Amino acid sequence: MKRNYFVTGVTGAVGSALIPYLLESEDNIIWALIRGDSTTHIQQRLDELITFWELNDKQKIQVQKRVIPVQGDMDKPY
Repeated sequence: MKRNYFVTGVTGAVGSALIPYLLESEDNIIWALIRGDSTTHIQQRLDELITFWELNDKQKIQVQKRVIPVQGDMDKPY
C-alpha cells in the first residue's frame, strides 16, 4: 500500500535514522522538511545524508525518486 510521510528534522539524529527505515517499504514516499536558503542548498543537505547513509547506486536512485525535499523551517512563522 502506497503511503506518504512528512518528516521534519530530516538532517538530525532521529530524522536521518527514520528515513532509511521508511524506505524499506518500496511504496513509501517521504516528504522531507529541510532548512535551507534555496532549493540548491536543501538538495545539497539531502545529498550529504545520502553520502552518510552509504547507499549503493540502486538505493541512491530510489532515494532520489522517493524522498522529496521541502524547503522550510519550523521555527519561522509563514
